Amino acid sequence: MNELIEEPRRSKLTFAASRESQECVAVDRLMRVREPVSRSKSGVQGKVADVASGRSRHAESQNELKAFRVLLATANPDAWQEQPFFLEYHHDGTKHRYTPDILVVWGANQEVVEVKEDSEADKPENQARFALIRELLAEHGYQFRLWKRSEICAEPRLTNVSLILCYRCVDVSAAEHERIRRAFSSAPELSVRAFSETEGITVPGVLRLVLDGTLHIDWWEPFGLDSRVSITTDRPPGVAFPLSRMLATAFSGGKMSLNALRNGQRIKAGASEFLILRRLPDSRWQLQNSATGEWCTFTEDNLLDRFARSEISFIAEAEACDPTGGLAAKLTRDLAAYPPELVALGKKREQYLKEIDRRQPISMTRTSMKPLIRLVSERVNDDKPPGWPTVWRDYRKWVAAGRDVRAIILRHADRGKRGARTVPDVQIVGDRVIDELYMTAERKRVPEVHLEIVRRLSEANQLRPEGDRLPIPSQRTIYREIARRSPYEVMVARYGKRRAEMEFRVSATGPETNRALQRVSMDHTPSDIIVVDDSSMLPLGRPTITSALDEHTRSPMGFYTGFEPPSCLSVMRCLKHAILPKTYVPREFPSVKNR
Repeated sequence: MNELIEEPRRSKLTFAASRESQECVAVDRLMRVREPVSRSKSGVQGKVADVASGRSRHAESQNELKAFRVLLATANPDAWQEQPFFLEYHHDGTKHRYTPDILVVWGANQEVVEVKEDSEADKPENQARFALIRELLAEHGYQFRLWKRSEICAEPRLTNVSLILCYRCVDVSAAEHERIRRAFSSAPELSVRAFSETEGITVPGVLRLVLDGTLHIDWWEPFGLDSRVSITTDRPPGVAFPLSRMLATAFSGGKMSLNALRNGQRIKAGASEFLILRRLPDSRWQLQNSATGEWCTFTEDNLLDRFARSEISFIAEAEACDPTGGLAAKLTRDLAAYPPELVALGKKREQYLKEIDRRQPISMTRTSMKPLIRLVSERVNDDKPPGWPTVWRDYRKWVAAGRDVRAIILRHADRGKRGARTVPDVQIVGDRVIDELYMTAERKRVPEVHLEIVRRLSEANQLRPEGDRLPIPSQRTIYREIARRSPYEVMVARYGKRRAEMEFRVSATGPETNRALQRVSMDHTPSDIIVVDDSSMLPLGRPTITSALDEHTRSPMGFYTGFEPPSCLSVMRCLKHAILPKTYVPREFPSVKNR
């Protein structure tokens, strides 16, 4: 047993580590601190096979058994352990020992979960006990959550979990994985029925990728052939622990909130929660302690430094997105990304909204708004003042966004449909025929490819109702689909790699980009120096520099230097340096003036 206690903490944690490790905080090396005990004295209530960790999870009650299944299927944690430690503390002169049911870890966040019946959780004595335990665990850096039976057994999630967990041992081959990836190249989500009708793809293989977290479904809708499978996480998660992962927002579901330093955003620092009130001059932010109401001021660099060190985290809220729908996308976009004329128009429109603020309370009617609009238009020399309904709609968006001017900037450049307009099922058939006929050494012509696509779609339409038949693409559409493919890959498939290398050896220009961060390339370069230890003067080796470069702007994004060979570790550390704010630059390199 390993013990962890530091002053002035009021409690002690006792872990049971495996023989291979003595680190009490490595969750993947922890063991149960006690043997499974059944409340009904009839033995262990059941086991759940955890394929990812290669072991079984022992449950002491039916509620724990169902909780383990929901956790395995929907949460995708980095690690978790049942009965992870003892918490020993004194209260009212008596020594107490508490053993949590589950410890779940996502990244740097660790959450202790207690599984309880609703009736037990609602008892006043248990509520007081768990409130004290929450305070004690916070001193050790753990969050605490009470998971009730009604939340665990919520339908239809529990039924979906029981069904999909049956496929956790299915083996997905590399070829099938590639076919599934290609299926999503034409659409961000597809139905289960579409997979069942696609050659080379099995529904069990798709469900296994759902369990792995590669694909996503809506756990809160009954699962069937018409269920949608997506590659994005813009769906209610099956189980979530706040602040534990950016992609999970609530136990009962929800969407990811906007995480940024902005007015109205809530953040958590240690055991305290703060509300961001406003941005002050000199890049300072004013925050309010949600518990005490105390106001405090931090510099922006200080907050970014703490975020980089995982000392603060954003609190996801379900109401982060406004009912207008497009507001969330606007607030995540930098003001410099809009055309200057639209920014100038938005700032001019903001004057009308500020005048409404100065006249509050005011009723939003035609009679009261027309004189106001006339007055402001004369003051700002606006030749085309907006109508009063437009001002009313802009005011709602502006207030919901914390009076951010980006909420009312027009998005003319984003109008029009984006991407391919081909029906997903037609796109899949077209891609398959192009791969089978055009991208081969036989070098079939486009008219022959088009005839085969027409034949296959005609056969498929014979089994579809009249109102659900697939449209037949034109020959020009097939030409466009082939033109979207890489010329080098087309040359390799039709004429061989040697011919392609000869053709593109001089003329190839590499991937084309039209905006920053569209494509970032990484490279591992052994340095031309040998590092020597200062004390022993022994050579340590040649460090390898891993760097990330933006292909469009040719600007360096981040770098990492280490002695290990090129690996996932060096790539992830380089990505971390590229993503986190560079607040250390003006401190360590005063000669750098621009940021």
